[in-house]
Amino acid sequence: MPSSRSWRPTLPEPKTLARQLASVEGTKTKEIGRRELFEGGFKRAAVQAAQGEALPAKVLEYGRQIRSSIQAETKKHVQQALKAPIRQASDLTEQLKKLPGYTYQEDPITKQGQLRHTATGSRFELAELKPGGMAMKETYDQAVQRTAQRDQTQNRGSSSNRADLHAKFAIRRLAKRESQKHPVQGRCQAMQGRDLPYQKGYPFW
Repeated sequence: MPSSRSWRPTLPEPKTLARQLASVEGTKTKEIGRRELFEGGFKRAAVQAAQGEALPAKVLEYGRQIRSSIQAETKKHVQQALKAPIRQASDLTEQLKKLPGYTYQEDPITKQGQLRHTATGSRFELAELKPGGMAMKETYDQAVQRTAQRDQTQNRGSSSNRADLHAKFAIRRLAKRESQKHPVQGRCQAMQGRDLPYQKGYPFW
């Protein structure tokens, strides 16, 4: 038979609990220390930049790492934008303006397009980006060619559909003329020209 005594959770020993609390507090203290150290380094770097002084090598290396990481992400975004219908440069510009987390602008002097990552301030000229490992101009030309081929295929399909429609209209007109000459036979041809489905007991079938 089960014991009538109620179950009670086993609590850790006071010494064990104290060690756990000390560990948690130690972790918090380390995180606060790292944060203050980072903020202090950022403030010093900002003041040095404002005074025209050279930034520490560690700060420059950290900045280069961030920019390199953002550049890799930017390449992927641009490569995705190039998959949209691109017929001219303005089409690509519109796609780049829609990229979330970026702002698109043109250099007032060189007139080169630039993308700026709003969160980090990383700025990239389109010419330095290589979507898919290829030069920007090459990937742009390929996007234009793909769009042209896609448009051509769609136009062929539309032309074929129009031709089929014209042929059906011609058959109907011919059947109508025949029905005027031969009422019974012409009515059968007119119905066939309309591509009516077969129905049991349908007149003249």
